[in-house]
Amino acid sequence: MKTQWIALALATLGISLIPLRSAAQGPQGTGAGEAARAAAPSRNPIEWVKKKPLTVTEIFDSNSNQSVKLTSRLRTQGLLPANVGLKDACETFGDLGECVAALHVARNLGLDFRCLKSMVTGVQTSDGVSSCARATDGKPMNLSKAIHALQPGADAKAEANLAERQSRDELTEDLS
Repeated sequence: MKTQWIALALATLGISLIPLRSAAQGPQGTGAGEAARAAAPSRNPIEWVKKKPLTVTEIFDSNSNQSVKLTSRLRTQGLLPANVGLKDACETFGDLGECVAALHVARNLGLDFRCLKSMVTGVQTSDGVSSCARATDGKPMNLSKAIHALQPGADAKAEANLAERQSRDELTEDLS
């Protein structure tokens, strides 16, 4: 008799847990995978503490005073034309450091920034970039490859490293 009560209690408990099990499976239907990824926290503990780099727009929106300082400093150095804002110049880049490095390369080597921007970001613009040496077909390339494509005689790797170092110096001074 005692074993029958235990079996009945276990069966009742098992039946009552069925709705919980199906709820734990997450959303179902079209877009369910995306919804589950958005709702579920990462299982990687490193991602819990690691900050994602801010996009160019987020940097400018979060601290306009520092972005104004950086813009004016880049203009005084001759990296940015007076009629172009840094936010507009960098809008298609993944991060601000990459954009500032491209600005440095353009000035250091005398390259057209619009062509360099188009090659590094993979985004073609209609503002006279047709004179660029190579179309990217929407595929971005790293900075040294873009330098090599625009100026084959230059030491592309060294120039890219120099520009990235200059970019880091600019940003640590203004955005830290």
